[in-house]
Amino acid sequence: MSRALYCGIQSYFYYSYFRFAIHGKPPPFINKDEIEILAPTTLGDALDALPQFLGSSVIADTEQMFSGGYLGTSGQSTLNMRGIGGNRTLVLLDGRRFVPSNRYGTVDISLFPQQLIQRTEVVTGGASAAYGSDAVTGVTNFILNNEFEGFDANVQYGVSEIGDAQNYRLSMAGGVAVGNDGNFVFGVEGFKSDEITNIQDRDWYKSWGDIDYGPAVQPRRVRYENTIRRTETFGGIIRKGPLAGTHFLSDGTAAPFQDGYILDRSAVSGLARGVIQGNQVGGSGDQVDRWDMRRAANDRFSIYTNYKHRFSDNLTGSVQALVGRTTTDNQKIGYVMSGTWPITIYSGNPYLPESVQARMDDLGLESFQMDKRVPNTLDPLKNSRAPLVTEVASLSASLEGEFSNGWNWSFYIQHAQNNRDVDLYGFRVDRMFKAIDAVIDPNSGAITCASTLIQPNDGCVPINMFGIGNSTQEARDWVHDSMYTDATYQQSASEFVVNG
Repeated sequence: MSRALYCGIQSYFYYSYFRFAIHGKPPPFINKDEIEILAPTTLGDALDALPQFLGSSVIADTEQMFSGGYLGTSGQSTLNMRGIGGNRTLVLLDGRRFVPSNRYGTVDISLFPQQLIQRTEVVTGGASAAYGSDAVTGVTNFILNNEFEGFDANVQYGVSEIGDAQNYRLSMAGGVAVGNDGNFVFGVEGFKSDEITNIQDRDWYKSWGDIDYGPAVQPRRVRYENTIRRTETFGGIIRKGPLAGTHFLSDGTAAPFQDGYILDRSAVSGLARGVIQGNQVGGSGDQVDRWDMRRAANDRFSIYTNYKHRFSDNLTGSVQALVGRTTTDNQKIGYVMSGTWPITIYSGNPYLPESVQARMDDLGLESFQMDKRVPNTLDPLKNSRAPLVTEVASLSASLEGEFSNGWNWSFYIQHAQNNRDVDLYGFRVDRMFKAIDAVIDPNSGAITCASTLIQPNDGCVPINMFGIGNSTQEARDWVHDSMYTDATYQQSASEFVVNG
């Protein structure tokens, strides 16, 4: 299978600020003890529990390749204050900017050394305007204990009640005095969580959905258990034309699609026109959401070091470094081949059940369209994945001092880089629709692709799309391919602050 470069992105961010600030009362903050009470698996989980950060993106949200995408926030913990947008929330580590982790310019806070965090300061309103346009909703500043001495560790383990979604967390911090004026600290963070493949075995899942009876009925919308979409099935369904109402069971055989005992307005309207559409309760069909992946597997590791030196009573300096790596194996929701992109099946397809072929012959039908959903974790045909690796490295140096009039000043300079590499797996549209158009070779009598009769060396392998899991491994290998993306984000930042 070929492997093609999908895209390459290089983003460079340069910041330089000179700020004067007159501080009144200190900003509100969340201390370490309050964070640990929540026993979070990641730092993002702790802050996401607070009202001002509700709706932030956390690692547990990486169930699919949506919401952020494979170059977005997937596999990361990013802050979104008041829901206005993560790119409007400025994140600082010890008052310093941190390299963005994705194309949206947001920062993955799960890489920060959680065991060394003293407190988290939150600045909102007009005060945050001093930081620039990327702090519209506010600033979240993680203050570390860079004078820590000793050793501290935290080990956590969790698992769901049915034995999946295991997660492990190891957080360590250590510090030692260096001579009379120096202090060296380090922090190590490790986290691993297994995927939640689907919610099939969750007894709480009832496939709740709204049935809309239309404006002439009161109440118009009623919520029911066991709601099913009539527009697609795992085995395939014919929704329009003379064969409408035929669907295919898991073994590929044809059967009449059974209407539910409750139909919404769209379903009733479709029946009057001989079209299968809308939603129903009961009857034939599949609860498609039951089989979608809910959380991707995630591994994360980071190391933080800082050396702080006191040159005099009025002057201190430090050198800070952080490196980290995150891997996430995302999966999409499966293949949706319906609506404006249905499967066209031609008469003579050797995988067609005999009963359907006979009806096509009687009706003189050349083809029909079939709508099908290839479930995320049920059908081996599905190979839609996006495993990604994110690597970050940041190095900064700072000086802090005090003027004779009592005002304070600070300066830092930083350079950081983030690499985000993604492998993209999925079917090729050209190969899939070639493989679907299967015929009998008139010379050999073997099942082949119609395109192969015209181009004998095109390599096409015919595929059976009827039912669930009836395609061969050879066909699945041929229709699938992979691409990759390489994204590099670099940031150089410096800042001089005077306050008093």
